[in-house]
Amino acid sequence: MSEEAFQIVQQMDISKIEAQMALHCAPVITNIKISNLITVAREDEESLRMILRKTGIQYFRLYRAEDKSTFLLFHREKLEKCLKTKGARELLTGLGYTDLEFGQILRNFQKRFCDCRVQGEKFPHEIGLLLGYPLEDVIGFIENGGRNYLYSGYWKVYADVERKVELFEAYEKAKDTLIYLLAIDMPMRKIMETYQYETNIA
Repeated sequence: MSEEAFQIVQQMDISKIEAQMALHCAPVITNIKISNLITVAREDEESLRMILRKTGIQYFRLYRAEDKSTFLLFHREKLEKCLKTKGARELLTGLGYTDLEFGQILRNFQKRFCDCRVQGEKFPHEIGLLLGYPLEDVIGFIENGGRNYLYSGYWKVYADVERKVELFEAYEKAKDTLIYLLAIDMPMRKIMETYQYETNIA
């Protein structure tokens, strides 16, 4: 995040759903990333649904606590394509997934995600696939137990550092852009309409 954007954030009410979306989901909103996680207050769930309605970004609730819920926001076609690759299917099978139909993958991941939250454990390893991380980095993380990475940004990088750093910079630029737009009172719904038909995901 740039210093200018950081200063704007200091003046924002970051408890508001639109600010949370800008801070946590800018890459998926601007179509440069397949998916993001967002955790919102239970009372903001309907606002999230209304903002996302007919934008092309889908949502799937992974976990509901007493006061908050965690959602996966995603571009379905791109995420399905990612999960259908040979490497992704082999990894999911190795992690115990027997039904590789898209909806079933989400439901099985939801159960595993909830189990981890309830038991106070770290996220399931396959979360990297669901978030569109490169397969080589997901596998590298698993094989190295999260250690020996070459770079750490939005995820831990195990290969092709230069390209990943460029991606991370693009994600940060997207976040800055959305923060600036909110700061001039453009509603998140309008922001999403602006980006709706752009297809920048690599």
